[in-house]
Amino acid sequence: MSDVVIFEKCGILQHIEPGDLLLLDKDFTVQDQLLSRQATSKLPVFLGKRDSLTKEGEMSTRRVAKARIHVERFNERLKKFRLLKKVIPLSLCSVASQMVYVGCCLVNFQPSYRT
Repeated sequence: MSDVVIFEKCGILQHIEPGDLLLLDKDFTVQDQLLSRQATSKLPVFLGKRDSLTKEGEMSTRRVAKARIHVERFNERLKKFRLLKKVIPLSLCSVASQMVYVGCCLVNFQPSYRT
């Protein structure tokens, strides 16, 4: 299943509001779905065939990197829950979403330490 199909089927679109901005990787092509929700996406700037970024590209990349570090830190803390470290058995499939949701809520209550 492609990233786009997962994005469409997981239900996240119903939570996206007009004016929202999503940070995406370059191969994650869901801009059409975001336009229907009046939301936008921000992709990292890539060099392509150039030797260096423009000043605007460099500033944009820095802003995206500052935001992404918070997402990566959250994901790292979520991964530390033993409940979510292992494969979730098929018998718990009906509550898997709730397990991840509770894990995310608990991570949000943790203090964020800078390393």
